[in-house]
Amino acid sequence: MLKTKIVAAKKVVVCITAKETVSKSGLILNNAENKPETGEVVVIGDGKQPVSFKVGDMIVFRRYTDNRINIGGVEYNFIKFSDVLGVVSQNKSK
Repeated sequence: MLKTKIVAAKKVVVCITAKETVSKSGLILNNAENKPETGEVVVIGDGKQPVSFKVGDMIVFRRYTDNRINIGGVEYNFIKFSDVLGVVSQNKSK
């Protein structure tokens, strides 16, 4: 996972969950529809507002959001708290 220290300020850092759609013949289909994305919460900034998710949870967020970065071949997204649409699954171990 992420070994670099990231300060998220008033944002949530999410590790993008890549979804590839493959046809029966093996072609990778372009999935550029305007659908929300999912990802694992890596860092929660100090937004001073209560949130219903924690580090390790899978969340759904708006597709076209803030800043994406690539660290070590893994794509991360810095998103606003207001762009989180919901929690898909919660990490019960923390």
